[in-house]
Amino acid sequence: MRRYYFDIIEGDEIFPDEEGLELSTIEKVQEEAARSLADMARDAVRSLRGGSQQLSIEVRDDGGPMLHLKFTFAVERRRHWGRLKLAACSNSAVAKVRSSAGTAPAFPGF
Repeated sequence: MRRYYFDIIEGDEIFPDEEGLELSTIEKVQEEAARSLADMARDAVRSLRGGSQQLSIEVRDDGGPMLHLKFTFAVERRRHWGRLKLAACSNSAVAKVRSSAGTAPAFPGF
């Protein structure tokens, strides 16, 4: 089996893979790169407050680069969520007060 290295590129930063993985086919290499890229995207979306970001993985073997996967996404916030959170918090408090007063909770699950 050949050893493949999955270098991570986030914006202008490159994080070379020093260990690599031994995989039997190019399809398995592509699958591993796609899985890693999906994990990176999930983590990046959680921390991105707005704007866009490009994530890439360049796969190489001992002969050099052989596969490049790229994922670009943008986050556009269209409204302010602070008020909605506050309202949800207030409704939760109201539901708990009603529940402790002996009436059925207004919001099941709270």
